Amino acid sequence: MTGFTVVRFNFESLKGYHGKYLLKQLCMSFSLDGEEYSLCEMFALDTGSSFTILRQSVFEQVVEDLSDHVLPTIKISGYGDEKNTAPYIRDVDISVGGPTLLSLKKLVLSAEINLKPFSLLGTDALEHFCMIFDPEQEYAVLIPKQIGT
Repeated sequence: MTGFTVVRFNFESLKGYHGKYLLKQLCMSFSLDGEEYSLCEMFALDTGSSFTILRQSVFEQVVEDLSDHVLPTIKISGYGDEKNTAPYIRDVDISVGGPTLLSLKKLVLSAEINLKPFSLLGTDALEHFCMIFDPEQEYAVLIPKQIGT
């Protein structure tokens, strides 16, 4: 983690979905086979997901021919194919449009969450932050642990 960035997620209602979600647009950069890629996507805080999961459809908008790349897979429950495996990309830098906020070793791709209008920021990312949650004001703030402790 570099710099001092506090990230605010706001509660938002989404048409066709019950309840509210803590959402924030995050940007990421990564490389595959020596080629650099970047994308931005809406993420929801998800303390029930062990991994940060990117909608595969969003990934495929940037990496147009996925068959050109061999991605490693990871065994997870709840997402992936019948063998409970899902592909992932390595060493992903995540930001809010400025300096790198977080570097993840693995970013899991899932076609199953394509049905949702957002990707999931899981506990593998959240464990690096202190969180202030204010349901009355309808937001949560993530503060890098090295600053917030």
